[in-house]
Amino acid sequence: MVFAFLKALLVLALGSNLGSADNFEYGDRDGNLFLDLSISEAQSNRPEWGLVEPWTSHYIAALQENRYGDAIWARYQMFGDTSNGTFLEYPQWTVREAIEEDAIGYRLHARDNWKYAMTVYAKSSRDTQSDILDLMFDVDRRSYYRLCCDCKETARDAVDSVVELK
Repeated sequence: MVFAFLKALLVLALGSNLGSADNFEYGDRDGNLFLDLSISEAQSNRPEWGLVEPWTSHYIAALQENRYGDAIWARYQMFGDTSNGTFLEYPQWTVREAIEEDAIGYRLHARDNWKYAMTVYAKSSRDTQSDILDLMFDVDRRSYYRLCCDCKETARDAVDSVVELK
């Protein structure tokens, strides 16, 4: 996942066409969460991105046909760091688990974008990976709670108590 994250950062840093001519503006880095590459960006196949087939073609076709579950599934695999639905660097971690973890993060930390994405994904059609969208809608229905703590204060208290012991 670290490798995939670094590649995604590279895409974000070097990407172009933030507002592409595609009807859902794929590539709008803030607006569509999982679908951060536009069709034209994926077609450009920049060598530094290392996009692989057949996933890049699957991603493009899925976007053109509004099959968002399929597009998300392909997006997680088109950088070549997966095989048989697991990450090469972390074979115990599945693509589905990565998608779920990212979905939870987006839901908690990018709420407006998440709500918008859910309205768009609800219009998905003929997905072969419909379980991916089912997973998204399941994450959307769950209740999440965040724990807030002052880590600096906690760490300072721990250091102070160690100093007092000496």
